[in-house]
Amino acid sequence: MTVELLRQLIKASASVGANTEEASAAQSFKDEAFKLGIALQEARESRYWLRLLQTRTGLENNPDFLIQEALELCNILKSRIRRLKK
Repeated sequence: MTVELLRQLIKASASVGANTEEASAAQSFKDEAFKLGIALQEARESRYWLRLLQTRTGLENNPDFLIQEALELCNILKSRIRRLKK
């Protein structure tokens, strides 16, 4: 079970980077906001998998740090999306 959670985390977190990279080459502001929106969804999903891993493994410190980093990344992405939509 833990291995599957790790696989899901890797997929979601890698997708954040891939979609952010795609957003940097977007055709328009709308396209960039759309791609950043996908990155935001994947960042939220990454937080979910981290929380599940924390519960499953009983690890205390490191996942908390990573969960906080994922939350900060979500906030950054939300801010960028809001600016693009103005």
